[in-house]
Amino acid sequence: MEKSNLILLYEEEKDNLVYFISEATGNEEDAEDIIQEAFLKALLRYEQCESNPKSWLFTIVWNTARDRLRSKNREKTLITRPLYKHFKEMEPTYNDDPDEDHMKLEVKRLIKKEPYHRRGVLEAHFLYGKSEGQILKMYKGLTVDRIRGIIQYFRRRILETFSEDFSI
Repeated sequence: MEKSNLILLYEEEKDNLVYFISEATGNEEDAEDIIQEAFLKALLRYEQCESNPKSWLFTIVWNTARDRLRSKNREKTLITRPLYKHFKEMEPTYNDDPDEDHMKLEVKRLIKKEPYHRRGVLEAHFLYGKSEGQILKMYKGLTVDRIRGIIQYFRRRILETFSEDFSI
């Protein structure tokens, strides 16, 4: 593949790439950064593309996004224990720190915004302290991997919401 053809392909597919990656990142700005980084990688390796340049470009973009998300997740795994350990009671108690009451209510609010099929898992884990094994017994149709995925996804949401409040 020639460099000029790669540039043309990039210009033609940029909107599709942004949509494709923003679905994974949930953020269009991050998607654009990832796509630019991936395009630079593609420019450095354009001679390696032997067939199907569009697929080749999408693969480089996807691998770059995956690597970026993995590195972000490594940073975000500071929250590795269930939040219920931080929130002894889920109803506001006026003797406690007001910031903690706010966080308790915010976790409940975030759970309510989740799709119905995730709420039970999230409530069991984050509000009642159930382990993945206990949740697996409660919801027979789910796998351990699916439960872990739901919990990890929600931990990222919590970290984004409380990024300034947590010092775990």
